[in-house]
Amino acid sequence: MDNYVKVVMMLLVGGMAVSLLQSPPRWELFYASIGGIIIIFLYNSFKNRKEQQRLRRERRKSKK
Repeated sequence: MDNYVKVVMMLLVGGMAVSLLQSPPRWELFYASIGGIIIIFLYNSFKNRKEQQRLRRERRKSKK
């Protein structure tokens, strides 16, 4: 995971904690943070998949 993605993930986790510590809890902020974390995981897996495909293509070309 890239460093900027880690920073954004930490901010989202911190936002979840802040939303639950308020009285009454701010559920919309909590669920928005969960949605952001899910989007980060999807983005990261998409990026890794594209990188693996590129590496496989390069290996196939070098074998020929």
